[in-house]
Parts: sequence; C-alpha cells; structure tokens
Amino acid sequence: MEVDYKKTFHSLSAPCAVLDREFRFVDMNEAYLETLDVVAEDLVGQRMLDVFPEGEERQKLLSVAFGKALSGKNGSLHEIEYAIPDDDTKSGMRNIWWNVHFTPVKNSQDGVSYIILRVNDVTGLVKNRELKDAIAGEMQHRVGNLMAMI
Repeated sequence: MEVDYKKTFHSLSAPCAVLDREFRFVDMNEAYLETLDVVAEDLVGQRMLDVFPEGEERQKLLSVAFGKALSGKNGSLHEIEYAIPDDDTKSGMRNIWWNVHFTPVKNSQDGVSYIILRVNDVTGLVKNRELKDAIAGEMQHRVGNLMAMI
C-alpha cells in the first residue's frame, strides 16, 4: 500500500508550510491557511520574510533558524510575535504568537531541498501569562499599600 504524502500533508491538523531554499512558500496545508485567513495564491511563490515583514531583529532570528535548517538540523523559535491582517480590528492587524518549528527535507544527495515550517498558535498562553503577571503586580502593589497603612 502506498501513502499519498501530499494528501497526508494537507490533512494535518497542525498548521504547516513548505518553503524552498530561498524561503519562498511552495505549499501549505489548510490549517496554515486558516490560521492566517488567506488563500494559497496569496502565499505560493512569496518569500516568507516578505509576507511577514517584521523588524530587523526578528528577521535576523528567522534567518538564523532557516540557516540551521538548511544545514540539515531541526530548529525552533518560541513565542514569536507576528502581526497579521485582520479586518475585524480597527488597525486592520492583530498580533499572534507562534512557536515555529523548522524541519529540513533532505534530497537524495543528503542536501536540503525544502524546509517544513510547523507553527503552533500560542497566543492564548501568552495573553493569559501577561494577564496573570498584571494581576500579580497589582496584588503586590495593593498588599504593599495595606502594609504601609498598618
């Protein structure tokens, strides 16, 4: 029995994309498209760093991770913030946080032909932690005020 890898890739529940050696989108699954609320035609052939025109520091982080993947090693970046288009917000953009995983796809000469990009939306976790930290800070401030009054 032969496995249909393209169909398998497109059926994955985790958002995934395939990038070439120039970091251009080659393919992506439905979960990836749904996460970004785009269609494949918006991405295929585009460089990832052009689709997500982030600041210099973040582009450097991504370039280092891509370089690692091109050398044949898996890599990850944790809690990377991205601004993506969102028609439901006043600014037309919304921030999401992703854990990004890079997996090299080797060719028959043991070089890397493609990079699989897998992302996990961790926006809820990041926002919950920020809320918890804000509440803890406020509690500490109020307890300090109570102690000062006592």
